[in-house]
Amino acid sequence: MFTPKQQNEIKELKEAGVSILGISKMLKISRNTVYKYIKATDGQRVGKDGRHLGFKGYLVDNEQLIMKRFLKLEGNCVDLAREIQNECPYQICLRTLQDFCRPYRSQVVKKPRKPRVKKNSRKRSLTEIVDSSKYVPVIPDF
Repeated sequence: MFTPKQQNEIKELKEAGVSILGISKMLKISRNTVYKYIKATDGQRVGKDGRHLGFKGYLVDNEQLIMKRFLKLEGNCVDLAREIQNECPYQICLRTLQDFCRPYRSQVVKKPRKPRVKKNSRKRSLTEIVDSSKYVPVIPDF
């Protein structure tokens, strides 16, 4: 995937009259890739199949912002997806977001949690259980 600057370079070469084959040889890419980027509209990121990247393109364009929010949320991608839901024009895919954030997981600093308070869990004897119960055990007659 090329950056918008590289995409513009391909378009400028085409407008300057350089052939598709010439562009592909200059940039060491295939002719099909050159065709794909020439067809793309300005500012769109293009994937392997020639369509714009949508959510992936949004993530790449806003990488620094996404990374800061991800670290602020202690690596919680679900909360991150909720945060960016209103500003992202594309449908959010949680798995794509998780894959995108994977390299930043090592940078996550989790806040220490409060220690749990253990309840007194001593074993009670059978007589204590029977004495403290509301019900009176019925012993059947034989």
